[in-house]
Amino acid sequence: RSFTLPAIGLSSLNDLELMRLRLAVDYTFDERRRMLKTNEPLDIARADAPDLVVGFAGGERVILAGARVSDELVDRLEAIPADRVIGDQPAGFLEEVERVLSSSGSWTRGGGPVYRFPGTPMPSEHAVEITEANRAVLRKHFQWLDDEFGGWGTAFAVVRDGAAVSLCFSSRLDDHSAEAGLETVSEYRGQGFAASVTQSWAAAVHASGRIPFYSTSFDNTGSQAVARKMGLRWIGEDYSFTFSR
Repeated sequence: RSFTLPAIGLSSLNDLELMRLRLAVDYTFDERRRMLKTNEPLDIARADAPDLVVGFAGGERVILAGARVSDELVDRLEAIPADRVIGDQPAGFLEEVERVLSSSGSWTRGGGPVYRFPGTPMPSEHAVEITEANRAVLRKHFQWLDDEFGGWGTAFAVVRDGAAVSLCFSSRLDDHSAEAGLETVSEYRGQGFAASVTQSWAAAVHASGRIPFYSTSFDNTGSQAVARKMGLRWIGEDYSFTFSR
């Protein structure tokens, strides 16, 4: 139930290995490789991890369980035949997962598509890196990042009239990869700013030797449109389950 990074270089990972890498950056784990918290760079931003995460990529699945989930339930989930994933369609496997979970009461389900940046990401001329010298541009719309400056890794913004209106930062970060966090002021959406800041963030992450990931929820069509605009490569989907207590 645990995994280690392959000996091959990060650039040579297949989609299943990329999905494992991306799930590894999303959460903190105990010694059993059970999820504990979400893995924001700042401890104060971390929340309880879901009880279960199932990732699908390359016709395979990855299962991660939370620390509160019983070993018996994990064994039953691990026993679901992997061939229930047909091609890139996980519906059959998810049906089996939900059948197993039905004995544990009710739950909420989330999730969405996961993307990577093909080739070497190139920065956008329309985005600027946020530094100590220009961090004042955050204060109108992104005061939280100014308050926590330096805690969220590299950040890039599109600035209009002296204020950042679109922002990309590292919402998750470890030694191997980073996940994009993206926010755009509502009246500035639909103008290509989100793609500009995300491209520049990805270029900086790539230059640091990490793999940049971009993911969103199934119902966030705007974020999916940003992924298409950037030409990102879909590698799979993940689904999270949180039990009602």
